[in-house]
Amino acid sequence: MAAELARARREREAAGAEALDDARRILAEAAPRAAQALVDALEDADPRVNLAAAVALLDRVGLGKGAAAPAPASLAPDAVAELSARFRRMTDAELEQRIRELEAEAQRGRVVVYLPAEDAATG
Repeated sequence: MAAELARARREREAAGAEALDDARRILAEAAPRAAQALVDALEDADPRVNLAAAVALLDRVGLGKGAAAPAPASLAPDAVAELSARFRRMTDAELEQRIRELEAEAQRGRVVVYLPAEDAATG
């Protein structure tokens, strides 16, 4: 009887571990869509949605209220690559316009803008 209970316990633990692995995989696969949804929410017509999205994004990257800026290595390599690719696709005029828009939003207190230092390696 004790051996059967031990075997059943091991099987239950193995099944639980497998389910947890499946859940982590599913969530990891959905993470880019969730991140994009937060970024898209920054452009929502409702300022409450903008604020909630901004707070959520800043918290997730370690720049929440009172937090210090994270080391660049704390960003996932695919996130850095996606942002870099997005910026490279923009013209200088588009970049300047987006910076002006973000600065205007910051002046209205709707968003805080953190711009990375210029990197000579990326031009």
